[in-house]
Amino acid sequence: MLKQRLGLLSFLVSASLYAEESFVVTAMSGTLFVLILMVVVLIAYRLKQLASDVVMYQNLFAESPAAMIWIDRHDKIIAVNHSMQKLLGISTPELIGQVWYERLFTPETGVIARHKIHQEQKAGASISFESYYFTPKKKTLNLKLQMSRLSKKPAGYIISAVEF
Repeated sequence: MLKQRLGLLSFLVSASLYAEESFVVTAMSGTLFVLILMVVVLIAYRLKQLASDVVMYQNLFAESPAAMIWIDRHDKIIAVNHSMQKLLGISTPELIGQVWYERLFTPETGVIARHKIHQEQKAGASISFESYYFTPKKKTLNLKLQMSRLSKKPAGYIISAVEF
């Protein structure tokens, strides 16, 4: 709709300018102005749309019933959703910035998990594995973890967990 209106405006401005004697200078500058205005308006529209998409995905992550952790390329935790906090019994500030496998596994299971993860990361595939987690209340959870790569910036992984 916006593109059609700007196109019609450009046509009307150009048509009226061609009727003048000095139409070359006027038409060129007028057309250039309309094109620049069109580009600026379209960029502003896309940025607004992109901002709303980012908010939508952040809300989807935060409120998802699936327990999820978002990690960066260096395996540090960026975000934890409410379901994962509930499952692990740990609050977000305790997890943010920590290396996820050091925080979630015992040293023995962490080494095994890290080795398997690094092998499969080289292949570029999604990774799924099972592990134990010991909550702060000394409860043992059997977790099935799925690691999915995020290819767009910021690059990293989403790790979802299900207790079985």
